[in-house]
Amino acid sequence: METICDHLEAYDMENFPDGYLVNNMMHKMKREKKLNTRTIKSLLCPAIEYLDLEGIYLTEGILKMLPKRCPDLRVLSLKNCGYIMTDHLMQQLVRACTNVESLNLAGCHHLSDKTLVAIAKHLPGLLYLNISRVPGLTGKGVLHLLESCHSLLHLDIYGVSDISDIEKATLAKTESERGMVILLETSET
Repeated sequence: METICDHLEAYDMENFPDGYLVNNMMHKMKREKKLNTRTIKSLLCPAIEYLDLEGIYLTEGILKMLPKRCPDLRVLSLKNCGYIMTDHLMQQLVRACTNVESLNLAGCHHLSDKTLVAIAKHLPGLLYLNISRVPGLTGKGVLHLLESCHSLLHLDIYGVSDISDIEKATLAKTESERGMVILLETSET
């Protein structure tokens, strides 16, 4: 693995069969601060089902490659990638990556309820969603998402402040009825 990481340009990863090993290479390069646009492009391959891009400088081009290069993507973390993530880009991504079961968009500050509508429409099998610290989201958008994503088991909306008391009560009822976990800020001290 060390040799491949050091000489990535010499290897064709497009048909590499081991997603686990590719993820280990990505994590190693991330820790060593060697993961950049060029190396990500080289490492994206169909074997990848789990992709953690938290805190990595991404371009729109990289994100548009994901559906083609990683067609079986099931877990995607774009945590703290708020500088690049927009509603339009998220709409394109979820429309093309329909196998995603776990999505982390925490700290993606430019997203709004339009992203939640796209997720509700294109990812009905979503099990886990973290949209904490995304100020453009509302209780109305979150409730719409829950109406469509019946498989959702875990929803983190901590730090989403535009949720009324009535919407919080509806969320609590939904959490109880479905046996799911919803993490949100409460005004209790």
